[in-house]
Amino acid sequence: MQAPFGRVLTAIRINEGRNADAGVRDGAIQAGRVRAGGTIAGLAGYLDATQYGFVNPAQFGWRQSGLVLVTVLLGGKGTLYGPALARSLACSNTSPSARPDTGALWWARR
Repeated sequence: MQAPFGRVLTAIRINEGRNADAGVRDGAIQAGRVRAGGTIAGLAGYLDATQYGFVNPAQFGWRQSGLVLVTVLLGGKGTLYGPALARSLACSNTSPSARPDTGALWWARR
């Protein structure tokens, strides 16, 4: 994170009090970070619903949450490539019909 916004986020993560003493408006920056994350998550949900035509309740089950947790544990949270590799390894051993985000309706549309 070499951009100024990324450096401020890293500095806030390391020592929030020091940044407040230095005059950094960390509340506004953290609110912007949460707002950006929510916007990206909302856009991803919208694109998923428009692609499949409905929102599958199985996407909110424990299997999907567990897959995200295993992905972070295997790949580590400090890198970008580690979780991506762990996600591909974790999903490679399941068939597409067993995954909650594709399901039987995906096969019916083919």
